[in-house]
Amino acid sequence: MRKLPKDQLYQLYIEDFYTYQEIAEFFRCSTETVRKNIEFFNLPKRSKGMSITRRLKMKNQELRRLLNHLYWERGMSTHMIGIISK
Repeated sequence: MRKLPKDQLYQLYIEDFYTYQEIAEFFRCSTETVRKNIEFFNLPKRSKGMSITRRLKMKNQELRRLLNHLYWERGMSTHMIGIISK
């Protein structure tokens, strides 16, 4: 396994919410190498939806408020919310 720099990996994965694919492209390695390094360094697992906060350039709390507004107040379906968030 190619060892990736722990500090940079932590920054990209935990703080900047990069996906495995984006990290792999950054380091020019496979997603499997990224996964193994994350396990090797015991970095905390993220939920799959965390990368959306980065893509939408929102903080987690802001995203929660927006989703709540779209679903409960505007009556949008989860499918429609997914389409507009791409």
